[in-house]
Amino acid sequence: MDWTTDRALTFAPNPAAAKRAQGLATLRKWSAYCGNERAIWGSCAGSRGREYHVCVDFRGPAFKCSCVSKQFPCKHGLALLLLYINSPDLLKVTEPPEYVSEWLEKRDARIKKKAERTPEEIQKSEADKAKRLAARLELMQRGMVDLEQWLEDLIRQGLASFEGREYSFWNEMASRMVDAKAPVLGRMIKEIPLLISGKEEWAESVLSILGEMYLLVRGFKNYDNLPEEQQLTLRNIAGVIIKKEELQPLEGLRDDWIVLGQKEGIHEEERRIYFRRTWFQGKESQRMATLTEFAQGGPNFLGHYMTGTRFNGEVVYYPSTVPMRCIMKNQMSVSEHSEAINAHPDCESFLSTYAKALSANPWVLQFPCCIKNVIPVTKNNNIFIVDKNKKALPLHQSEQEGWKLLAISGGQPITIFGEWTGKMLVPLSAELNDQLVTLQTTSA
Repeated sequence: MDWTTDRALTFAPNPAAAKRAQGLATLRKWSAYCGNERAIWGSCAGSRGREYHVCVDFRGPAFKCSCVSKQFPCKHGLALLLLYINSPDLLKVTEPPEYVSEWLEKRDARIKKKAERTPEEIQKSEADKAKRLAARLELMQRGMVDLEQWLEDLIRQGLASFEGREYSFWNEMASRMVDAKAPVLGRMIKEIPLLISGKEEWAESVLSILGEMYLLVRGFKNYDNLPEEQQLTLRNIAGVIIKKEELQPLEGLRDDWIVLGQKEGIHEEERRIYFRRTWFQGKESQRMATLTEFAQGGPNFLGHYMTGTRFNGEVVYYPSTVPMRCIMKNQMSVSEHSEAINAHPDCESFLSTYAKALSANPWVLQFPCCIKNVIPVTKNNNIFIVDKNKKALPLHQSEQEGWKLLAISGGQPITIFGEWTGKMLVPLSAELNDQLVTLQTTSA
Protein backbone atom coordinates (compact mmCIF):
# COMPACT_ATOMS: atom_id res chain seq x y z
CA MET A 1 0.00 0.00 0.00
CA ASP A 2 1.29 3.47 -0.88
CA TRP A 3 1.50 5.57 2.27
CA THR A 4 1.19 9.35 2.22
CA THR A 5 1.30 11.95 4.98
CA ASP A 6 -2.37 12.83 4.36
CA ARG A 7 -3.41 9.18 4.67
CA ALA A 8 -1.37 8.69 7.85
CA LEU A 9 -2.90 11.77 9.48
CA THR A 10 -6.41 10.38 8.99
CA PHE A 11 -5.58 7.97 11.84
CA ALA A 12 -4.85 10.82 14.26
CA PRO A 13 -7.39 10.93 17.11
CA ASN A 14 -7.59 14.73 16.91
CA PRO A 15 -5.79 17.70 15.29
CA ALA A 16 -3.63 18.31 18.38
CA ALA A 17 -2.31 14.72 18.29
CA ALA A 18 -1.56 15.06 14.59
CA LYS A 19 0.44 18.23 15.23
CA ARG A 20 2.44 16.67 18.08
CA ALA A 21 3.15 13.58 15.98
CA GLN A 22 4.52 15.70 13.16
CA GLY A 23 6.90 17.32 15.63
CA LEU A 24 8.23 13.87 16.62
CA ALA A 25 8.59 12.60 13.07
CA THR A 26 12.29 13.44 12.87
CA LEU A 27 15.18 11.00 13.24
CA ARG A 28 16.86 12.93 16.09
CA LYS A 29 13.89 12.03 18.32
CA TRP A 30 14.50 8.28 17.76
CA SER A 31 17.35 6.17 19.13
CA ALA A 32 16.21 3.23 17.00
CA TYR A 33 14.40 3.23 13.67
CA CYS A 34 14.08 -0.24 12.16
CA GLY A 35 11.71 -2.40 10.18
CA ASN A 36 11.03 -4.88 7.40
CA GLU A 37 8.36 -5.41 4.76
CA ARG A 38 5.79 -6.30 7.45
CA ALA A 39 6.28 -3.69 10.17
CA ILE A 40 8.37 -0.83 11.53
CA TRP A 41 9.53 -0.27 15.10
CA GLY A 42 11.70 2.05 17.11
CA SER A 43 12.48 3.80 20.39
CA CYS A 44 11.30 7.36 20.87
CA ALA A 45 12.76 9.75 23.44
CA GLY A 46 10.21 10.81 26.04
CA SER A 47 10.22 13.10 29.06
CA ARG A 48 12.60 12.57 32.04
CA GLY A 49 14.93 10.35 30.04
CA ARG A 50 12.28 7.76 29.25
CA GLU A 51 12.16 5.82 25.99
CA TYR A 52 9.01 4.41 24.49
CA HIS A 53 9.01 1.23 22.40
CA VAL A 54 6.80 1.82 19.38
CA CYS A 55 5.75 -0.42 16.50
CA VAL A 56 3.42 -0.21 13.53
CA ASP A 57 2.05 -3.20 11.63
CA PHE A 58 1.39 -2.26 8.01
CA ARG A 59 -1.39 -4.86 7.91
CA GLY A 60 -4.25 -2.84 9.27
CA PRO A 61 -2.48 -0.65 10.08
CA ALA A 62 -2.13 -1.41 13.78
CA PHE A 63 -0.18 0.55 16.39
CA LYS A 64 1.47 -0.39 19.69
CA CYS A 65 3.37 1.80 22.15
CA SER A 66 4.67 1.41 25.71
CA CYS A 67 3.52 4.91 26.73
CA VAL A 68 0.48 5.42 28.96
CA SER A 69 -1.50 7.63 26.59
CA LYS A 70 -5.22 6.87 26.34
CA GLN A 71 -5.32 8.17 22.77
CA PHE A 72 -5.12 5.64 19.99
CA PRO A 73 -3.01 5.71 18.07
CA CYS A 74 -0.78 7.79 20.32
CA LYS A 75 1.51 10.50 19.00
CA HIS A 76 4.51 8.14 19.07
CA GLY A 77 2.90 5.50 16.85
CA LEU A 78 1.69 8.11 14.41
CA ALA A 79 5.09 9.82 14.44
CA LEU A 80 6.85 6.55 13.58
CA LEU A 81 4.59 6.07 10.56
CA LEU A 82 5.20 9.67 9.46
CA LEU A 83 8.95 9.16 9.89
CA TYR A 84 8.78 6.12 7.62
CA ILE A 85 6.81 8.07 5.00
CA ASN A 86 9.24 10.99 5.06
CA SER A 87 12.51 9.03 5.44
CA PRO A 88 12.14 5.46 4.10
CA ASP A 89 15.78 5.34 2.96
CA LEU A 90 17.03 5.81 6.54
CA LEU A 91 15.18 2.72 7.81
CA LYS A 92 17.47 0.00 9.13
CA VAL A 93 16.18 -3.33 7.81
CA THR A 94 16.68 -6.01 10.45
CA GLU A 95 14.98 -8.83 12.33
CA PRO A 96 12.35 -7.62 14.82
CA PRO A 97 13.13 -7.68 18.55
CA GLU A 98 11.21 -9.99 20.85
CA TYR A 99 8.53 -7.49 21.89
CA VAL A 100 7.68 -6.81 18.23
CA SER A 101 7.70 -10.51 17.25
CA GLU A 102 5.38 -11.43 20.13
CA TRP A 103 2.94 -8.66 19.23
CA LEU A 104 2.86 -9.64 15.54
CA GLU A 105 2.44 -13.34 16.40
CA LYS A 106 -0.56 -12.56 18.62
CA ARG A 107 -2.10 -10.47 15.87
CA ASP A 108 -1.55 -13.23 13.31
CA ALA A 109 -3.06 -15.82 15.66
CA ARG A 110 -6.23 -13.79 16.10
CA ILE A 111 -6.56 -13.23 12.36
CA LYS A 112 -5.87 -16.90 11.60
CA LYS A 113 -8.38 -18.13 14.17
CA LYS A 114 -11.08 -15.98 12.65
CA ALA A 115 -10.20 -17.00 9.09
CA GLU A 116 -10.03 -20.75 9.86
CA ARG A 117 -13.51 -21.08 11.25
CA THR A 118 -15.20 -24.08 9.67
CA PRO A 119 -18.54 -23.72 7.84
CA GLU A 120 -20.14 -25.55 10.78
CA GLU A 121 -18.68 -23.05 13.27
CA ILE A 122 -19.84 -20.12 11.17
CA GLN A 123 -23.30 -21.63 10.80
CA LYS A 124 -23.54 -22.29 14.55
CA SER A 125 -22.42 -18.73 15.30
CA GLU A 126 -25.08 -17.32 12.98
CA ALA A 127 -27.73 -19.62 14.45
CA ASP A 128 -26.82 -18.55 17.99
CA LYS A 129 -26.99 -14.92 16.94
CA ALA A 130 -30.43 -15.41 15.37
CA LYS A 131 -31.62 -17.19 18.49
CA ARG A 132 -30.46 -14.33 20.74
CA LEU A 133 -32.16 -11.79 18.48
CA ALA A 134 -35.43 -13.75 18.46
CA ALA A 135 -35.40 -13.95 22.27
CA ARG A 136 -34.77 -10.22 22.54
CA LEU A 137 -37.52 -9.39 20.05
CA GLU A 138 -39.98 -11.52 22.02
CA LEU A 139 -39.06 -9.64 25.18
CA MET A 140 -39.38 -6.30 23.38
CA GLN A 141 -42.79 -7.25 21.97
CA ARG A 142 -44.10 -7.97 25.46
CA GLY A 143 -42.72 -4.66 26.63
CA MET A 144 -44.46 -2.86 23.76
CA VAL A 145 -47.81 -4.28 24.85
CA ASP A 146 -47.30 -2.81 28.34
CA LEU A 147 -46.10 0.50 26.90
CA GLU A 148 -49.12 0.83 24.61
CA GLN A 149 -51.52 0.42 27.53
CA TRP A 150 -49.48 2.88 29.61
CA LEU A 151 -49.50 5.51 26.85
CA GLU A 152 -53.23 5.18 26.23
CA ASP A 153 -53.98 5.52 29.96
CA LEU A 154 -51.69 8.55 30.16
CA ILE A 155 -53.37 10.39 27.30
CA ARG A 156 -56.83 9.43 28.54
CA GLN A 157 -56.10 11.14 31.87
CA GLY A 158 -55.02 14.31 30.07
CA LEU A 159 -51.97 16.58 30.04
CA ALA A 160 -53.10 18.34 33.20
CA SER A 161 -52.26 15.22 35.21
CA PHE A 162 -48.64 15.17 34.03
CA GLU A 163 -47.36 17.94 36.31
CA GLY A 164 -48.57 16.20 39.45
CA ARG A 165 -46.70 12.98 38.73
CA GLU A 166 -43.76 12.02 40.92
CA TYR A 167 -40.47 11.21 39.22
CA SER A 168 -40.82 7.60 40.41
CA PHE A 169 -43.89 7.24 38.16
CA TRP A 170 -41.85 7.93 35.03
CA ASN A 171 -38.78 6.09 36.28
CA GLU A 172 -40.75 2.90 36.93
CA MET A 173 -41.94 2.69 33.32
CA ALA A 174 -38.51 3.63 32.02
CA SER A 175 -37.00 0.76 34.03
CA ARG A 176 -39.56 -1.65 32.60
CA MET A 177 -38.49 -0.65 29.09
CA VAL A 178 -34.85 -1.27 29.98
CA ASP A 179 -35.82 -4.70 31.32
CA ALA A 180 -37.64 -5.30 28.01
CA LYS A 181 -34.34 -4.64 26.15
CA ALA A 182 -35.63 -1.35 24.72
CA PRO A 183 -33.27 1.15 26.43
CA VAL A 184 -33.96 3.95 23.94
CA LEU A 185 -37.61 4.02 25.00
CA GLY A 186 -36.49 4.10 28.62
CA ARG A 187 -34.38 7.21 27.95
CA MET A 188 -37.28 8.89 26.13
CA ILE A 189 -39.58 8.33 29.12
CA LYS A 190 -36.98 9.70 31.55
CA GLU A 191 -36.76 12.85 29.46
CA ILE A 192 -40.45 13.70 30.03
CA PRO A 193 -40.28 14.87 33.69
CA LEU A 194 -37.19 16.95 32.85
CA LEU A 195 -39.12 18.76 30.12
CA ILE A 196 -42.11 19.33 32.40
CA SER A 197 -39.98 20.86 35.15
CA GLY A 198 -37.62 22.75 32.88
CA LYS A 199 -39.86 24.42 30.30
CA GLU A 200 -42.93 26.59 30.69
CA GLU A 201 -44.34 25.50 27.32
CA TRP A 202 -43.57 21.81 27.70
CA ALA A 203 -46.77 20.26 26.30
CA GLU A 204 -45.70 20.32 22.64
CA SER A 205 -42.34 18.69 23.35
CA VAL A 206 -43.85 16.00 25.57
CA LEU A 207 -46.59 15.18 23.08
CA SER A 208 -43.94 14.84 20.38
CA ILE A 209 -42.07 12.24 22.47
CA LEU A 210 -45.26 10.36 23.27
CA GLY A 211 -46.20 10.36 19.60
CA GLU A 212 -42.81 8.93 18.59
CA MET A 213 -43.13 6.17 21.18
CA TYR A 214 -46.68 5.30 20.16
CA LEU A 215 -45.65 5.15 16.51
CA LEU A 216 -42.87 2.74 17.46
CA VAL A 217 -45.31 0.61 19.43
CA ARG A 218 -47.67 0.39 16.46
CA GLY A 219 -44.76 -0.48 14.21
CA PHE A 220 -43.77 -3.41 16.42
CA LYS A 221 -47.37 -4.66 16.43
CA ASN A 222 -47.10 -4.97 12.66
CA TYR A 223 -43.46 -6.10 12.74
CA ASP A 224 -43.84 -9.46 10.97
CA ASN A 225 -45.58 -7.86 7.99
CA LEU A 226 -42.96 -5.18 7.37
CA PRO A 227 -40.11 -5.30 4.80
CA GLU A 228 -36.70 -6.20 6.22
CA GLU A 229 -35.34 -2.64 6.02
CA GLN A 230 -38.26 -1.31 8.06
CA GLN A 231 -37.77 -4.10 10.61
CA LEU A 232 -34.11 -3.15 10.92
CA THR A 233 -35.06 0.51 11.35
CA LEU A 234 -37.54 -0.33 14.13
CA ARG A 235 -35.00 -2.51 15.93
CA ASN A 236 -32.34 0.18 15.70
CA ILE A 237 -34.65 2.90 17.04
CA ALA A 238 -35.62 0.64 19.96
CA GLY A 239 -31.98 -0.01 20.83
CA VAL A 240 -30.80 -3.12 18.92
CA ILE A 241 -27.40 -1.93 17.69
CA ILE A 242 -25.55 -3.30 14.67
CA LYS A 243 -21.84 -3.61 15.38
CA LYS A 244 -19.22 -2.17 13.05
CA GLU A 245 -17.68 -5.61 12.67
CA GLU A 246 -20.88 -6.85 11.04
CA LEU A 247 -20.69 -4.14 8.36
CA GLN A 248 -16.96 -4.41 7.64
CA PRO A 249 -17.19 -7.45 5.29
CA LEU A 250 -20.01 -5.87 3.24
CA GLU A 251 -19.42 -4.13 -0.06
CA GLY A 252 -19.70 -0.38 0.31
CA LEU A 253 -20.05 2.68 -1.88
CA ARG A 254 -16.77 4.07 -3.24
CA ASP A 255 -16.75 7.71 -4.24
CA ASP A 256 -14.89 10.97 -3.86
CA TRP A 257 -16.34 12.28 -0.60
CA ILE A 258 -16.46 15.97 0.31
CA VAL A 259 -16.34 16.76 4.04
CA LEU A 260 -19.33 19.07 4.51
CA GLY A 261 -19.10 19.72 8.24
CA GLN A 262 -18.84 18.34 11.76
CA LYS A 263 -20.83 18.49 14.96
CA GLU A 264 -19.08 17.73 18.26
CA GLY A 265 -20.46 17.66 21.75
CA ILE A 266 -20.97 15.81 25.03
CA HIS A 267 -23.61 13.13 25.53
CA GLU A 268 -26.56 14.63 27.43
CA GLU A 269 -26.81 11.75 29.91
CA GLU A 270 -23.32 10.23 29.99
CA ARG A 271 -21.28 13.38 30.58
CA ARG A 272 -17.95 11.61 30.01
CA ILE A 273 -19.02 10.40 26.57
CA TYR A 274 -18.14 12.71 23.68
CA PHE A 275 -19.64 12.41 20.21
CA ARG A 276 -18.66 13.62 16.75
CA ARG A 277 -20.78 13.52 13.61
CA THR A 278 -18.99 14.11 10.33
CA TRP A 279 -21.05 14.68 7.18
CA PHE A 280 -19.91 13.73 3.69
CA GLN A 281 -21.34 14.14 0.20
CA GLY A 282 -20.38 11.83 -2.67
CA LYS A 283 -19.18 13.64 -5.79
CA GLU A 284 -20.57 11.09 -8.26
CA SER A 285 -23.37 9.46 -6.27
CA GLN A 286 -24.56 12.71 -4.61
CA ARG A 287 -25.34 10.52 -1.59
CA MET A 288 -25.09 11.91 1.92
CA ALA A 289 -23.29 9.95 4.62
CA THR A 290 -22.58 10.62 8.29
CA LEU A 291 -19.88 9.03 10.41
CA THR A 292 -20.90 9.06 14.08
CA GLU A 293 -18.13 8.40 16.60
CA PHE A 294 -17.95 8.27 20.38
CA ALA A 295 -15.02 8.75 22.77
CA GLN A 296 -14.77 8.45 26.55
CA GLY A 297 -13.16 11.01 28.82
CA GLY A 298 -12.38 13.53 26.08
CA PRO A 299 -12.80 14.25 22.36
CA ASN A 300 -10.16 11.67 21.35
CA PHE A 301 -11.61 10.58 18.03
CA LEU A 302 -9.90 8.39 15.48
CA GLY A 303 -9.13 10.17 12.24
CA HIS A 304 -9.19 13.82 11.29
CA TYR A 305 -11.66 15.22 8.75
CA MET A 306 -11.23 18.85 7.79
CA THR A 307 -14.27 20.69 6.45
CA GLY A 308 -13.87 21.44 2.75
CA THR A 309 -11.41 18.63 1.97
CA ARG A 310 -12.10 15.71 -0.32
CA PHE A 311 -10.94 12.10 -0.24
CA ASN A 312 -11.55 8.88 -2.13
CA GLY A 313 -13.05 6.23 0.10
CA GLU A 314 -15.55 3.44 0.58
CA VAL A 315 -18.41 3.76 3.06
CA VAL A 316 -20.78 1.06 4.23
CA TYR A 317 -24.21 2.27 5.33
CA TYR A 318 -26.06 0.94 8.34
CA PRO A 319 -29.29 -0.73 7.13
CA SER A 320 -32.19 1.73 7.27
CA THR A 321 -35.14 2.97 5.29
CA VAL A 322 -33.23 6.26 5.12
CA PRO A 323 -29.57 5.16 5.07
CA MET A 324 -27.20 7.93 6.17
CA ARG A 325 -25.10 6.66 9.08
CA CYS A 326 -22.06 4.74 7.88
CA ILE A 327 -18.68 3.29 8.74
CA MET A 328 -15.53 4.26 6.84
CA LYS A 329 -14.18 1.09 5.31
CA ASN A 330 -11.32 2.40 3.19
CA GLN A 331 -9.93 5.88 2.77
CA MET A 332 -7.27 7.08 0.36
CA SER A 333 -5.82 10.18 -1.30
CA VAL A 334 -6.93 13.20 0.70
CA SER A 335 -7.14 16.46 -1.26
CA GLU A 336 -6.79 19.84 0.41
CA HIS A 337 -9.70 21.43 -1.41
CA SER A 338 -12.95 20.21 -2.91
CA GLU A 339 -15.17 21.35 -5.72
CA ALA A 340 -18.44 23.20 -5.24
CA ILE A 341 -20.98 21.06 -3.35
CA ASN A 342 -24.37 19.99 -4.64
CA ALA A 343 -27.19 21.87 -2.88
CA HIS A 344 -30.95 22.37 -3.02
CA PRO A 345 -32.00 25.40 -5.10
CA ASP A 346 -34.36 26.71 -2.41
CA CYS A 347 -36.02 25.97 0.94
CA GLU A 348 -39.09 24.34 -0.59
CA SER A 349 -36.95 21.79 -2.45
CA PHE A 350 -35.16 20.84 0.77
CA LEU A 351 -38.39 20.55 2.80
CA SER A 352 -39.84 18.28 0.13
CA THR A 353 -36.82 15.97 0.43
CA TYR A 354 -37.11 16.04 4.21
CA ALA A 355 -40.82 15.15 4.03
CA LYS A 356 -40.03 12.09 1.88
CA ALA A 357 -37.41 10.97 4.38
CA LEU A 358 -39.86 11.36 7.28
CA SER A 359 -42.45 9.26 5.46
CA ALA A 360 -39.89 6.44 5.27
CA ASN A 361 -38.41 6.94 8.75
CA PRO A 362 -40.44 9.13 11.15
CA TRP A 363 -37.66 8.95 13.77
CA VAL A 364 -35.05 10.86 11.78
CA LEU A 365 -33.34 13.17 14.30
CA GLN A 366 -30.66 15.05 12.35
CA PHE A 367 -31.20 15.47 8.63
CA PRO A 368 -28.60 16.99 6.30
CA CYS A 369 -29.64 20.33 4.85
CA CYS A 370 -27.71 22.04 2.06
CA ILE A 371 -29.28 25.05 0.31
CA LYS A 372 -27.65 27.49 -2.09
CA ASN A 373 -28.26 31.18 -2.79
CA VAL A 374 -29.56 32.02 0.68
CA ILE A 375 -28.92 35.20 2.64
CA PRO A 376 -28.65 35.22 6.46
CA VAL A 377 -30.81 37.94 8.00
CA THR A 378 -31.56 38.99 11.57
CA LYS A 379 -34.98 39.69 13.04
CA ASN A 380 -35.78 40.20 16.71
CA ASN A 381 -32.32 38.92 17.68
CA ASN A 382 -32.90 35.71 15.72
CA ILE A 383 -31.17 34.66 12.49
CA PHE A 384 -32.92 33.21 9.46
CA ILE A 385 -31.79 32.17 6.00
CA VAL A 386 -33.92 33.57 3.16
CA ASP A 387 -33.88 32.01 -0.31
CA LYS A 388 -34.50 33.60 -3.71
CA ASN A 389 -38.27 33.03 -3.30
CA LYS A 390 -38.32 34.92 0.02
CA LYS A 391 -38.93 31.68 1.94
CA ALA A 392 -37.14 31.50 5.28
CA LEU A 393 -35.82 28.87 7.68
CA PRO A 394 -34.85 29.65 11.30
CA LEU A 395 -31.29 28.98 12.46
CA HIS A 396 -30.15 27.68 15.82
CA GLN A 397 -26.68 28.91 16.66
CA SER A 398 -24.56 30.54 19.32
CA GLU A 399 -23.96 34.27 19.14
CA GLN A 400 -20.41 33.66 17.91
CA GLU A 401 -21.54 31.36 15.11
CA GLY A 402 -24.33 33.72 14.12
CA TRP A 403 -21.99 36.68 13.71
CA LYS A 404 -19.51 34.52 11.82
CA LEU A 405 -22.21 33.48 9.37
CA LEU A 406 -23.33 37.07 8.84
CA ALA A 407 -19.73 38.14 8.27
CA ILE A 408 -19.12 35.38 5.70
CA SER A 409 -22.21 36.39 3.77
CA GLY A 410 -21.83 40.16 4.02
CA GLY A 411 -25.40 40.42 2.70
CA GLN A 412 -24.58 38.29 -0.37
CA PRO A 413 -26.10 34.89 -1.28
CA ILE A 414 -24.14 31.90 0.01
CA THR A 415 -24.53 28.12 0.23
CA ILE A 416 -25.10 26.81 3.75
CA PHE A 417 -24.89 23.29 5.17
CA GLY A 418 -26.18 22.07 8.51
CA GLU A 419 -28.39 19.66 10.44
CA TRP A 420 -32.15 20.16 10.28
CA THR A 421 -33.87 19.27 13.56
CA GLY A 422 -37.40 19.44 12.21
CA LYS A 423 -37.80 22.97 13.52
CA MET A 424 -34.46 24.70 13.07
CA LEU A 425 -31.28 24.47 11.06
CA VAL A 426 -28.05 24.02 13.02
CA PRO A 427 -25.45 25.53 10.65
CA LEU A 428 -22.16 23.66 10.36
CA SER A 429 -20.48 25.25 7.33
CA ALA A 430 -20.97 27.84 4.62
CA GLU A 431 -19.62 27.98 1.08
CA LEU A 432 -18.35 31.20 -0.42
CA ASN A 433 -16.34 31.37 -3.65
CA ASP A 434 -16.28 27.55 -3.80
CA GLN A 435 -14.64 27.32 -0.34
CA LEU A 436 -16.31 25.69 2.66
CA VAL A 437 -15.81 27.49 5.96
CA THR A 438 -16.62 25.77 9.25
CA LEU A 439 -19.14 27.51 11.52
CA GLN A 440 -19.58 25.09 14.40
CA THR A 441 -17.51 25.61 17.51
CA THR A 442 -16.81 22.50 19.57
CA SER A 443 -18.53 22.20 22.92
CA ALA A 444 -15.62 20.38 24.52
